[in-house]
Amino acid sequence: MKNLKTLLAVVSLGIAASPALAHHNANAAYNTAVQVQRTGPLIELRDIEPHAVWKFAVVDTETKAQTVWTLEGVNSSELHRMGLLIRQDLKPGSSMTYIFSPSRDGSNTGLLKAVIIGSKTYRLATY
Repeated sequence: MKNLKTLLAVVSLGIAASPALAHHNANAAYNTAVQVQRTGPLIELRDIEPHAVWKFAVVDTETKAQTVWTLEGVNSSELHRMGLLIRQDLKPGSSMTYIFSPSRDGSNTGLLKAVIIGSKTYRLATY
């Protein structure tokens, strides 16, 4: 009976932890071996848990076509620890450079790894 209880506890913990493991497997959704760098104005920064969502635009210099990118980044607590304040430093319309790993499905989404504001680089992700 004791072994059965232990087995049930281990299985329950494994089931409970599986969404967290799937959620944090950035390599499944993004090509983390590749880094892309784009510069453009911030359109929107949604501070939602557990990750902030950054939207920015890139305008093709030849065609003048605008492409909107959506990036997954760290939450506001992490940004604050790095010295970035959403309302003061990350205003919509501000131009910055984004370094990110692109989505594996080819969509205009990615995992934000760093942002360059002025002459300062903020590293956001470690994977």
